[in-house]
Amino acid sequence: MKIIKTTSLTRRTFAIYWRYTRRYLPEFLVASVGSGLAVIVQSMIPPYIVARIFSKLQYAYAHHQALHFSMFSGYFTWFAVLMLIGMVLWRVQSYFVWKLEENIRRDIANDIYDHLQAQSQRFHADRFGGALVSQTNKFLGSYERLMDDFIWTVIPSVTTIVAAIVILLLVSWPYALIMLAVVAVYLSLMSRRIVRQMPHNLALAQRESEQTATLADAITNMGTIRAFAGDRYESKRFRQYSGRQHAAYRKLSIEALKTDSLSHVQTNGFQIITLLGGLLAVTTYSLNVSLLYLLISYTQNIVNRLWEFSRLLRNTNRSLGDAAEMTEIFGIIPEVKDPTKPEKLAMRRGEVKFQDVAFAYPENQDDALFKGLSLKIKPGEKVGLVGPSGGGKTTITKLLLRFMDIEKGQISIDGQNIAAVKQSDLRSRVAYVSQEPILFHRSLAENIGYGDIGAEQAVIEAIAKKPTPTSSSASYRKVTKPWLANAALSSAAGSASGWRLPGRCSRTRRSWC
Repeated sequence: MKIIKTTSLTRRTFAIYWRYTRRYLPEFLVASVGSGLAVIVQSMIPPYIVARIFSKLQYAYAHHQALHFSMFSGYFTWFAVLMLIGMVLWRVQSYFVWKLEENIRRDIANDIYDHLQAQSQRFHADRFGGALVSQTNKFLGSYERLMDDFIWTVIPSVTTIVAAIVILLLVSWPYALIMLAVVAVYLSLMSRRIVRQMPHNLALAQRESEQTATLADAITNMGTIRAFAGDRYESKRFRQYSGRQHAAYRKLSIEALKTDSLSHVQTNGFQIITLLGGLLAVTTYSLNVSLLYLLISYTQNIVNRLWEFSRLLRNTNRSLGDAAEMTEIFGIIPEVKDPTKPEKLAMRRGEVKFQDVAFAYPENQDDALFKGLSLKIKPGEKVGLVGPSGGGKTTITKLLLRFMDIEKGQISIDGQNIAAVKQSDLRSRVAYVSQEPILFHRSLAENIGYGDIGAEQAVIEAIAKKPTPTSSSASYRKVTKPWLANAALSSAAGSASGWRLPGRCSRTRRSWC
């Protein structure tokens, strides 16, 4: 069952990455084709030239001919030209790889942000921000590593193996067939290893995200931890998560060592057998030395690529494990969606109506929070909701802002159904003051002006100077300096949160909650 889930996630991850890669298909093709051509020019043809030199040397020695540089100048020229062409191909190819990856990393990051921003409040309440940040960074890093491995390992390896076997078929077809069989056996065994190792990579990625989330949670609430003397408890709790991550890493390392050992035994053993067979062929059957060099050279090239394949398996496993959590998140459809054809906003006065509204939280469908709720608030009317904890006071405001959708009935502002307009348009007409003081880690001026993006500095300072129940002349002086460091935000939270939202929103918004 785990294998099925892993295979499904792997396919979905590759499908997502390919969707982004197709946007920059020319860059991808240049990078890929350039890699293959560079390998042929710089790694496959030169050994053949050197073999020709050895053949000419052997012939000259056998016939007691005098040696002079002009006999080999043509080979040398071709060898040098191929090295220069290969160098140019690698540089051009590298430029397109960087261009491809920097564009796709940007696109993925933007889409992840938009996707997370479109999720419901429940989605974010069920997940810690630190874990989402970690999963985002892992997903971006996973794409970069997979693309690097594909262009700089997979393509060169496939090109090397195919080109070497084709050339060997022309000079020694029995040996070429043996080499082909060896490669097939190696790839078969190593592919089985990647299937067995994949669940361990997924487990490690999950444990790393848990550890990151735990660390971010503690850092965010460090003041509370100290105030409640929770230092020892939190330290013990974090060590539990770091211990789980350590155990997952250890299990993965054992599987990786098994994979590396299997690869080493195969590649090194084959090199030994190749050299032994070549020497016996030369000494017993008078095999041409140039042919022996060619066989050993191409065998070494193939073996080196097969050894890189072992590293490729390890990196691919790790990358797919890192991408798994964000791949699943990409598959989550937002609970609250904008209408296909949104109406033009017509909310001006601020009359709020709840008409026969029914709502229940998904985890408590048998006990609906609201059944047939009807409520009318006139423009400018001040209404206080009083009730026990869990009675639905906060839920009403969340429904009004469409943080969640109702199951039945209708909520309207000035007669316009809030579900018929874009969520951003709706919220631009409602000023919402949260129960908790929340500030961005930005300057105080940016926080105050957030309700009217692009507001002039003079407007922000005027709002900051408006009196509040906890204001003082000292706090005014602090707030009117927009260049204050982020460190000042937490100390100013108590006074700033009381006035910053109403002050900034009152210029454009009619409905209040």
